[in-house]
Amino acid sequence: MKNGIYKFFFIFTFIFTILYSFQVNGNPINSVLPSRALIIISSESWGCLNRQEIEHDVTNKVSSRDCNYTRIQEIKNPEDVLKRRELHLIFEARLLLDVPGYLIFKFWCHEDKPDQIAQLSMDFAELYKQKDSDWRLSISAKGNGFANANLFYSRTPELQDIIVTCPEAGIYRPYELTYFNMVPVEANFDDFFTNRLEESWCTTELNLTKNMLSGVEKLDKCQAFLATLNDKFSFKNQYLIWDQNKINEDILRQLNENKDSSTAGKKFLIRLKTDDKRIIIPSPYQFPPHLRQKLMLKNVNGTLTGAELWLRVAD
Repeated sequence: MKNGIYKFFFIFTFIFTILYSFQVNGNPINSVLPSRALIIISSESWGCLNRQEIEHDVTNKVSSRDCNYTRIQEIKNPEDVLKRRELHLIFEARLLLDVPGYLIFKFWCHEDKPDQIAQLSMDFAELYKQKDSDWRLSISAKGNGFANANLFYSRTPELQDIIVTCPEAGIYRPYELTYFNMVPVEANFDDFFTNRLEESWCTTELNLTKNMLSGVEKLDKCQAFLATLNDKFSFKNQYLIWDQNKINEDILRQLNENKDSSTAGKKFLIRLKTDDKRIIIPSPYQFPPHLRQKLMLKNVNGTLTGAELWLRVAD
């Protein structure tokens, strides 16, 4: 009899624990932990990205509330150079949306006072969603100075080598760049920047609106179509180096109407312009792009020219 009571109590406790873990105030919760968390050093000069490198993998430090936290510190720079230590929180987007890639939250910190160095410490991070609400990023953090945050998306979040130019800074000669492959999502986290960081641990939340997530879905379609274009136009299978002689509007039209591709059912607005403002792929419409991608064009003489591709999922 006594064994039967113990057995009943154990089963009841087990079921109650499972149900409670999925309920808060009667609302079911979905919770997603980072699949990776990386500290990345980014180096820029005159507004041009020169290099990115992974300094530490800190996934274990932000995936549990155990006070084994990670910390990033501001790097003070001369006027023409920017070197920044950033914390990247990487989440599987398929757990939120019907896309195969990853959501990436990038954090860094700064201090306006030149004699002080900002720090941002983070102990825990998770994406969660209560019933009938938006997804939110919840972080346990402390520090000094101000923190900044941006949202990115990537199908392949890893370091990649490409050749680029930077006409914004008057750099038209191609140079090699190692960068973390991700593209920005239009997101507004301005409230996060307003106040100074608390010196004691506190929980901060960033809201992922439906518009932000809709933008992620469109970015994913653009990245899939970019991969199709690259397969068709690349010079000897080099990533983002296109053979200019292969590009023509008939092929683009066929690719855009391909019902067997991963972007079937979607049409794209396309524009490709060189650094010296020559239009290689014209568009009959003016449009704000969902995706802007730098690439190189190679002509019959083997000369490389910088260009920028604009893609937008047609409404």
